[in-house]
Amino acid sequence: MPISGERLSRWVDDVAGLLVQYLSAFEGKYGYPPDENVVVRAESASLLPGVRSLAEMAVHADLLEFYAVVERVSLPDVGNGIFVLSAEEVLEGIQGLQPSEIRGALDGRIVVFGSDGGGGLFALIGESGQVCRLSGGAWVGSVYEVEENGITSCGANLNGFLQGILEELRDAVRSG
Repeated sequence: MPISGERLSRWVDDVAGLLVQYLSAFEGKYGYPPDENVVVRAESASLLPGVRSLAEMAVHADLLEFYAVVERVSLPDVGNGIFVLSAEEVLEGIQGLQPSEIRGALDGRIVVFGSDGGGGLFALIGESGQVCRLSGGAWVGSVYEVEENGITSCGANLNGFLQGILEELRDAVRSG
């Protein structure tokens, strides 16, 4: 299912509602208070230089659509932690602070847009827009060299990745 502004807005609302439930029981369950868990809405994508620059670089349309609605995601207490970078941070990554190619089990261009709390990177793979978690590889220059066991599919596209986050939160709320 393609990503859209309406779907993304609903996703933000759903995550926010589930976070309220999850975090209200967090300290009682784990014995310590949660960190700050937020999904920050974008103010206006047309005014953000990072989004414009990503568009000029022909970054996958799903990611541009995402940044039209969402500025960033920080969920340190969900699963192993889930962090989606801001458009500006993704741009900095493309310009050398993150790998921009993958070699090994897969070969091609990647756009790193987030990470988890265990050192894994979330990346859009090539033109397909598939989202994978990359871990255990070697980062040499702009290249991330990784074998098959270091690549985990997180969704056929960004929408699938975001639905996975929603499901992880639902499971966390159900397990109380």
